[in-house]
Amino acid sequence: MFEGFVRSVRYGSRLLARSPLFTATAILSLSIGIGANTAIFNAANALLLAPTAGVREMDQLVNLGRTVNDSGFDTVSYELYADLRKRVPLSKMSTPGGSNRCR
Repeated sequence: MFEGFVRSVRYGSRLLARSPLFTATAILSLSIGIGANTAIFNAANALLLAPTAGVREMDQLVNLGRTVNDSGFDTVSYELYADLRKRVPLSKMSTPGGSNRCR
């Protein structure tokens, strides 16, 4: 079993040594492919899979916004958020699909 593996490695290395241009092209292609794959995974991991930095309790993270004429969803400014926070506790604000309104 091991002898067959060693024989195959020797044969493969002899073939690669006979055609250095093909060898260089294959190594370069593999390097670029592995590097691109690693870069894309790292970006996807940072953006989609890793927990948000600075958030201790992810289950309590909310997206605060407002609707205009009961259509669409728009974000709110920090000033509006601060005003709402003074007037209405977060637990009383509407949940997705909920009917509570803050006026």
